[in-house]
Amino acid sequence: MNGTDMRGASAGGKGGMGSGIAILAAAALVCIVVRRIVAATAYPASAGQRLIGEIIGGSLPSFVVGLIVFFIVRFVRRKSGDRFAGVLSGLIAVLVLSGLGYLGDLKHLNEFR
Repeated sequence: MNGTDMRGASAGGKGGMGSGIAILAAAALVCIVVRRIVAATAYPASAGQRLIGEIIGGSLPSFVVGLIVFFIVRFVRRKSGDRFAGVLSGLIAVLVLSGLGYLGDLKHLNEFR
């Protein structure tokens, strides 16, 4: 038996789950920063702490939903041996929710102009 035989191994060998969660967190943060820049919803006079809190708080909903999707897909594919099982599905969920949030920002901005 060689060391590369992965049959019967659970999804998430060393570093797979932690790396997947880190990828989802980074994607959620990047999406909210891009959303703030493109939609121009950042307040110019706001303090740095308020802006950082808004970015972290704004990225949490999409990150949590992406994490839930990630764990569901990872549970379903637990016997596949894929270290990054569920990351793509979680990433798609993060991107879809960020896109919907962007559309909501645009609609909100158009109401008050």
